[in-house]
Amino acid sequence: LAGGTPRSVRTRRPVPVGTSGGVTAAGSLASLAGAAAIALLATLLGVAATPLAVAAGGVAGSLADSVLGAFLQ
Repeated sequence: LAGGTPRSVRTRRPVPVGTSGGVTAAGSLASLAGAAAIALLATLLGVAATPLAVAAGGVAGSLADSVLGAFLQ
């Protein structure tokens, strides 16, 4: 996603675009918006009673992916 220089979740230093573990504010906001959309849809379809938990899980998964990428790749 366009929206600034990616920074490493490990060191907070700027990293090249496409680097594992690199995040931007725009990408983080997009992750939050996507998790909220899935939580809303799951609630409307009756498969999730707690949309906040679904959204939190989505954001946590996205962050975990970035952290694992930064440390293991």
